[in-house]
Amino acid sequence: MHLRALSFAFALVLVACSGDKGDSSTDTDTDTTGTGTTSPTDPTEGPLDPACSCLETDSCGAQICERVGLVCEEECGDEPTVDDEAALQCALEALRDRKPGRLSWYNIPSVTTTYNTRVYIQADGDAIVEESGGVDLCNYTGPDVRRKLKDPAYFADCLALAGSNERFTCMEDGFGEQVVECRPLNESCSEF
Repeated sequence: MHLRALSFAFALVLVACSGDKGDSSTDTDTDTTGTGTTSPTDPTEGPLDPACSCLETDSCGAQICERVGLVCEEECGDEPTVDDEAALQCALEALRDRKPGRLSWYNIPSVTTTYNTRVYIQADGDAIVEESGGVDLCNYTGPDVRRKLKDPAYFADCLALAGSNERFTCMEDGFGEQVVECRPLNESCSEF
């Protein structure tokens, strides 16, 4: 009985991740000759918005701080912990000071889930945010967006928080309104 319930739950996850609607529709458009073409939502199609063009040339900024993560311990029985206090401090200071360049962090809340974030701080107070990750057998990239950073006082308040987990969560929430979408969400699931 337990194995049957697990198999059913796994099947639900695969269907949910695949986006299968139960019909034979596809994500391709057909031109007048009947051949398939790439979907307009394909993240590799077409140039990026000019506000995000540095992503195409990998020129959005050099790394400022070491990568920092919030990691769940064995079987996620313990509270997640920040793996590098100095890197967290550096990232929050860079965000507060609007220091142009690249930051990156990750959050592993469970043994089957990972979230990755790469942030390019821009001189005008915006940030280009790239996200990726995976849950079980499904992986995603994007949506990658250009967003406003919250006020410097927000990050100063983050730095003043007592717990490193609180500071990390505060850092993750340090973005305001979206300016433009650079690349849309792209999801893919694989079968074992």
